[in-house]
Amino acid sequence: MLKIMLKASLGLMLASSFAHGATLYIQSQKAYLLDAPKFSATKLLKLEHGTPVNSIQTQGNWHQVTVQGQAGWLSKLLLKPHPPLERVSILETADNDFKESVRRRSSSIVTAGAARGLASEERSRIHQNNEANYFALKKVETLTLDQSELDLFAQSLESGKR
Repeated sequence: MLKIMLKASLGLMLASSFAHGATLYIQSQKAYLLDAPKFSATKLLKLEHGTPVNSIQTQGNWHQVTVQGQAGWLSKLLLKPHPPLERVSILETADNDFKESVRRRSSSIVTAGAARGLASEERSRIHQNNEANYFALKKVETLTLDQSELDLFAQSLESGKR
């Protein structure tokens, strides 16, 4: 029993030492270094995805960190002990046969309708009443945004312009 308690104590000490003085990485697209451990605090610095920070201490769900010569607070939700992974897609391959050989699944229209609780017989009835437009839904689901468009949208939200 004493052996188990010693192992548990050692594990807790290692875990707490890992959180303090450890290098953590920003996992979100951006994060703000705050002057206090609350979301309404003053923003000190904007940090980008993957920025390493050094943890000084933890307080509840917040890490006090130093980064670029400044100390401040970041939510634990924004940090991980490893650098963020890059996005990888298996569909961005030069092998066009891959797309031909994969098992076909339901179309995006059927999947979207099913997610909204619509059976196939209900779809035609609803479409006739102009309550749902699956052609428009298919068009919207094929739209893609690049990172610059996402950044522009985020900036417009921050500045209050919509």
